[in-house]
Amino acid sequence: MMEIKEETEVTIIGGGALGCLTAYHLAKKGTDVILVERGDLASGAIGASNGWVVPAGSGSLFSLLQTGVKMYQELDEETKKRIEYRVANVLECFTDEDVRRMKKLWPGTDQNLKKRDELEEPEPNLADDITWVRESTLTYVNPLKLCYVFANYARKFGAKIFTRTKVTDIIVKNGKVRGVKTDRGEIITKFVVNAAGAWAPIIGRMVGLDIPIVPVLGQILVTEPTPPLLRNYHTILGVGWSTTLYPEKEEEWSQHVKFGIFEGTLTEYWPGEGSYLLGGCRFQIRDPEHAPQPIPEITKLIAEHAIRYIPKLGRLHIIRSYVGLRPMCAVDGLPIIGNVEEVEGFILATGTDWYGISAAMIFGKLLSELIRKNATSEPIDEFSYSRFKQA
Repeated sequence: MMEIKEETEVTIIGGGALGCLTAYHLAKKGTDVILVERGDLASGAIGASNGWVVPAGSGSLFSLLQTGVKMYQELDEETKKRIEYRVANVLECFTDEDVRRMKKLWPGTDQNLKKRDELEEPEPNLADDITWVRESTLTYVNPLKLCYVFANYARKFGAKIFTRTKVTDIIVKNGKVRGVKTDRGEIITKFVVNAAGAWAPIIGRMVGLDIPIVPVLGQILVTEPTPPLLRNYHTILGVGWSTTLYPEKEEEWSQHVKFGIFEGTLTEYWPGEGSYLLGGCRFQIRDPEHAPQPIPEITKLIAEHAIRYIPKLGRLHIIRSYVGLRPMCAVDGLPIIGNVEEVEGFILATGTDWYGISAAMIFGKLLSELIRKNATSEPIDEFSYSRFKQA
């Protein structure tokens, strides 16, 4: 294996959406960048995602992500449609009982509902007791192409990318980042961007930081190819539920698998035309180094949930199931972005949970500004690591 002996201004750890887009924005502005990924590009949560690009949260986070969505549309043109940006029709589906529970548990979330028979174009394959619907749209990109396209652009601008290269230590002297040790050699660097996703705490411990990231497992099922089961919509969203698993193993597993309003989805699967992608669970695990394979109990729940809304899915075979780990901040659910006071030159870029693709574009740009100018065009102080000292 080739020995790495490099010197650069910025080293990015993590080849997901945020890592690749940060490398792209930096390299485009002429900054020397090396990206290190322990597996292949897009081999983490991004590779197991369905490609949603949607604003999330509230306040300034929502505003930032809205800007990020617009940037995707602009850069889709710049990349000649290579990231496959599109806007797809979505139908949220509810029974009478779902609506009753929504009004009780989440007041206000029943807005803009209409009776199913008011749809201009009927969807006959929905379950008979789906009586209420809400139409909307979602923006998508191809998550795998997103990483590879912008990684290639970063290379064209001079960035170097090393895959299958595991970071083993961060070199810190006199409170400043000096370099990165890997299992293939060393990189002398002024800045390290920790964009390692669910593995960010492991990198953080190398410089003495306790980063409060919890790995959240999402599991996806892929059906065999089938004639379309939906006439007018790319995605069906159903109201979810919370189910207790493994109560006897509470020390090993979080006890809840949650399917929220925007989870439990049925959508087109990118590589296989005519297949459906089913998923959306949120299952906390303790250690990303020992990430589980698809969990049979969750597989069963996802399949039952999907069939609940489109019974004809029950006739199909599942040809594949896979999992991804999303990085969620265990303290407040917000991203952790920016400098850390404890180690000069060490920058965090994690905690983006299920909205990681949405956040990657705007935060990649802002991190580039932070490194190059020590200032950002949009405020990000509320997402800094220093907020945990005040908790």
